[in-house]
Amino acid sequence: MTNELPRFMVCENPMLDEQREFVLHMQEPFFMGEVYFHDSPEDQDDFQSSMHELVESGEIPIAIIGKSQIQEDYFSIIAIHFFSEITMDGEQSQLLSDAVQEMANWYKQYLQWEEENDPFNE
Repeated sequence: MTNELPRFMVCENPMLDEQREFVLHMQEPFFMGEVYFHDSPEDQDDFQSSMHELVESGEIPIAIIGKSQIQEDYFSIIAIHFFSEITMDGEQSQLLSDAVQEMANWYKQYLQWEEENDPFNE
C-alpha cells in the first residue's frame, strides 16, 4: 500500500441545498476547484469572461479556470480556494493555470469513468 495521496479527489457536500461538486488538488499547490456546467460553448465562454470581470472589479481575488467538454456537456472548473500561499508571478501563474486545466481534463475522464461504471446505465 502506498501513502501517496491521489492527485485529484471529487468532493460533494450532501448537506448543501444546491447540488455543488468540488475537486481537490491534493499536491502542491493545494487548492479546491468548483465545477460549473454550461449549456453551450458560448455559455462556457461567457462564464469565463464574467469571472475575469469579477477579478478586475476586485470582487474576487483570482479566477484561474480550466474548461472541457464531454459529448454535449460543457463544464468549467474554477480554482476557488488555495490551501497554501500563492503568488501570481509569471511562472507561478502558468503552473496554476496548467494545474487547473489538468484538473478539468481529469474531471472529464472521471465523468466518462462514472458513466461507464454506472450500474443503472446497462
